[in-house]
Amino acid sequence: MSSLKDILAALQAAVRAGEAAGDCIADHSGDAFARILLQQTRLATARHRESRDMLRAAILVTKKKAK
Repeated sequence: MSSLKDILAALQAAVRAGEAAGDCIADHSGDAFARILLQQTRLATARHRESRDMLRAAILVTKKKAK
């Protein structure tokens, strides 16, 4: 079973990968398919970022309660 830190690391990697993919796709912004793909990549990255931030906050609250 994965620990919360492992899940957080995976979400951080997903955000970085999404940002990098978005940068690559943006180079082809004249293509209609690339614009759609870029939009979907940005949405997915935003969801990963939101999940990462919520998990990070939950970990901090858990640490504070443990003290």
